[in-house]
Amino acid sequence: MNLPPKQDCPQALSAARAAIKGGDAARALQLLRDLALPTDDATRQIQYARLARPLSECCADLPVLRVAFLASATLEHWVDCLRFWLLLEGFRLEPLIVPFGTWRQQVVDPGSPVYASHPDVVWFFLTAGELQLGTGMGSVAGADAALAEIGKQLVMVSSRLPALLVVNNLPASADRIYGNLEATLPGSPAAGIVRFNAALAAALPSGAAM
Repeated sequence: MNLPPKQDCPQALSAARAAIKGGDAARALQLLRDLALPTDDATRQIQYARLARPLSECCADLPVLRVAFLASATLEHWVDCLRFWLLLEGFRLEPLIVPFGTWRQQVVDPGSPVYASHPDVVWFFLTAGELQLGTGMGSVAGADAALAEIGKQLVMVSSRLPALLVVNNLPASADRIYGNLEATLPGSPAAGIVRFNAALAAALPSGAAM
C-alpha cells in the first residue's frame, strides 16, 4: 500500500477522508495510524476529531467500548478526540455524556441513564470550582470533604455497575488570588488542589483508577 509521507498531513487526511467516504475502513485506519501521533498539536487533533464520527460509522464491526462521562464541563470535542484514538486501537466508542452539571443526580438515581447504559467505564471529570475547595483553612477542609464525597460517589457507582471507574485529578486553577504567592501559601486555592490531587489515589475504592 502506498502511503503518503508522514509529514504530508493534508494529503494523508484527504486520502483518509476518501477512504472513509468509499467505505474502506481498513485503508482509512492504516493511513491515519501512519500519520497521527498523540503528541500532535491541537490543530491536528481537531482535524483527527472531525474524522472520528464518520470513521466510527465505517468501523461498525469493531468491538464497542461504552463510556459514561460525568462532568460539569463541555466534553464533546474531547470525546471525539478520544473516539479517534480508540478507533486506531481497534475499539469503537459509544459515549454517554450526562447533561452539564447533573452528574451527582445521575449517580444517586439508580434509574439514571448512567446505569441504564451499562457502561464499561465511568469517567469522572472534576473541577475545583464544583468541589468548593475554598481558601484559607477552608482549602484543607474543602479538599478533605471533596475526597470523602468522591469516595462515596464511587462506592455508589461500583455497587451498581461492574465498570472500571476513572477519576481525573484537578487542573490548576486559572484564578490566582494571591498572585505569584499562590503556589507557596498553605491556604491558597492552589494548596487545596495540591492536597486533593496528592490524596486522591488513596481515597479511591477498589476498581477505580486515576
